[in-house]
Amino acid sequence: MQLSELTVRGFADLLGSDAPAPGGGSAAALAGALGAALTAMVGSLTVGKKKYAEFDGLARETLEKARDLEHRFLDVMQRDTEAFNAVSAVFAMPKGTDEEKAARLQAMQQALQGCTRTPFEMMELSLDALRLTEGLVDRSNANAASDLGCAALHLGCAIQGAWLNVLINLGSIRDVAFAAQYRTGDRSCWTRPCRCPGGSMDAFWKWWNKREKSLRLTPEGFLSETIYFSPNQQRTKAARPGIRSLISWPEVL
Repeated sequence: MQLSELTVRGFADLLGSDAPAPGGGSAAALAGALGAALTAMVGSLTVGKKKYAEFDGLARETLEKARDLEHRFLDVMQRDTEAFNAVSAVFAMPKGTDEEKAARLQAMQQALQGCTRTPFEMMELSLDALRLTEGLVDRSNANAASDLGCAALHLGCAIQGAWLNVLINLGSIRDVAFAAQYRTGDRSCWTRPCRCPGGSMDAFWKWWNKREKSLRLTPEGFLSETIYFSPNQQRTKAARPGIRSLISWPEVL
């Protein structure tokens, strides 16, 4: 069964059932796909508009890249559920002899590593998509400002949800080197701060407030927590300290 081919109601009903998968990982990937799709939407609404002619090339490039990321999110959504199903299958393996127990343990460790790789891939895709979203701030159709903000929110959710799924699997993995690799990540991917829910949000608020003078919003009044995905970046004081324990970068866990 391909999750991406289900109806919206069908996916929601399956997610809410007693089936162990799909779960939070696939839901995070879907959030990422929606964020990428919204970014593509804003690009589409900018392309060909005389008022935004100077940004036409950027909008076309963003549209193409965001569509590609959308499809990659849907692919990893499926693979995340399949990875969990591989873990479930291990429980059916025999464990009557020492050899069978050893084979079962090895199979479980391999399956858990697979369950770690897919959400980490979601995080990488989410950052790529957030950078596209950020590129459209103040360089796209102003009538779609709320859509662009929703894109960043969905992508931030995807990062945070995927990271929780990485963490829960790392707790059961015995390969110390593997766990260390995924706990710290490829630091080259996290060289800049990502303000929850995305690096585009500061610029987005300025853009929004410039347009919507009757409804002025600030990060403090809407989303007050700042999360940095680079351990070398200074963290700001959190208005809601409890959130930090869930979604901070791993060296503070």
